[in-house]
Amino acid sequence: MAEHYPDLVDSMVVTGSVMALSESISSKALKRIGFSSWPECLMPNSVEGVKAFLDVTSYSLPWMPNFFYKHFLEALFSNNRKERVKILEALVVKDEHVTNHQFRQADCFAKGLRKLGVEKCVVVGLSYGGFVGFQMAEHYPDLVDSMVVTGSVLALSESISSKALERIGFNSWPEYLMPNSVEGVKVLLDKASYSFPWMPKVFFKHIFEVMFGNRKERVAILEALVVKDEHVTNHQFRQRIHLLWGNDDKIFNMEVANNLKERLGAETNLQVLKKAGHLAPLERPCAFNKCLKKLLDSLAIAY
Repeated sequence: MAEHYPDLVDSMVVTGSVMALSESISSKALKRIGFSSWPECLMPNSVEGVKAFLDVTSYSLPWMPNFFYKHFLEALFSNNRKERVKILEALVVKDEHVTNHQFRQADCFAKGLRKLGVEKCVVVGLSYGGFVGFQMAEHYPDLVDSMVVTGSVLALSESISSKALERIGFNSWPEYLMPNSVEGVKVLLDKASYSFPWMPKVFFKHIFEVMFGNRKERVAILEALVVKDEHVTNHQFRQRIHLLWGNDDKIFNMEVANNLKERLGAETNLQVLKKAGHLAPLERPCAFNKCLKKLLDSLAIAY
């Protein structure tokens, strides 16, 4: 409802649910509760099955006499079983059919710009911002006239992800991007830089305290970033796209940048910033902004 009727749904309160019951979420949930399918769990055919159903959905189910469960079975699970089983089986959808976080954010940005009266724009995206930018360009081509992308890819495919994590020495993106110590913050910035300057410990401590809240939600977004190689978009972008890259980006290195340029086509330009890593705007702000300004001037939208 919230997705398809945004003018109707003002806000939501959600308990024990997900945006969609994807195959990956479903299989893990069923494994946790010890069932092989949702009909097996949610459509019990015996008193013992009702007990099991209520037990796995409760913190601590109080003792009840046997007739209580018998009444449940007769009143709730005896009618329209065939139809209800079909509905439960249809609940599970393929992972690639679940709306991704980047699209939702792209959708919010696009709608926000429309409300502000913006008819065309140039999207500038760094890292995760590039993911969102590509989603905007794909789904709102009349709004996005052109793009400047730094340290990003069309989508974080399994193959790109595994190679990137191997280069920086981590097992997962939450492990790298959601550090749980001051030392972890130091490592994060070091891996994302060409040569991160010395800073007092209080600098890293402050970053750790203010930038890594809402851990559970952010970890969930990071885990959802990685998609199967075959699910990466084959969309042919009609926008002018410029790539502005740090030549020592360890996360998405020059091989990734060149592959992206080739994938996007001959009209895409790649400009390399020397002595810069993944965080090129932070490391070399003057040089980066000078390049960016020239690119934006060349991409000036004609009305």
